[in-house]
Formats: sequence, C-alpha cells, structure tokens
Amino acid sequence: MLKPTPILARFKSPVWAWGKGFLLAFLALRLWFWLVTFPNSDEAYYWIWGQHSGFSYYDHPPFQAWVQGAVAAVLGRSTLRCGCQTW
Repeated sequence: MLKPTPILARFKSPVWAWGKGFLLAFLALRLWFWLVTFPNSDEAYYWIWGQHSGFSYYDHPPFQAWVQGAVAAVLGRSTLRCGCQTW
C-alpha cells in the first residue's frame, strides 16, 4: 500500500524545480521583450482603436476599443501601456 505524503512534499521534486525555473525564465523573457520591443501590428491596431473609439468597427466589436480608451484615460498613452493589455 502506498504511504500518503504531504502535499507540499510533492512539489519539492526535481521535476517541479525545473518547471518553476522554466516558468520564471519564460516570464522574464516575455517581460524583457515587452519592455524593449515596439508594439506588434495587432497592438498598434488596437491602440489606434482606443484613440478613435466608436460604436462599431468593420471587423470587430467595439469592446476592445473601449477598454483601450479607458486604460489610456487612466495610464496615459504610451507604448508600454499598449503592450500591457495583450498579456
């Protein structure tokens, strides 16, 4: 019969350590790219929507533009803010 182990002891295995390391490296790399690179085409497209919000658009519903406009009103208009909504 298997002996029950505490839940936290299961997360100390080497597999979990590698998984946590991979996740942290992935998040650090993603943050670095987010801070250093320019907005991609989708981010820039949505950013322009936020500047000129309306009740409808030819290819998407207006909610994304409304969110972009609301966040721009709070955080200001910058490329850093432009990328933060695509996470």
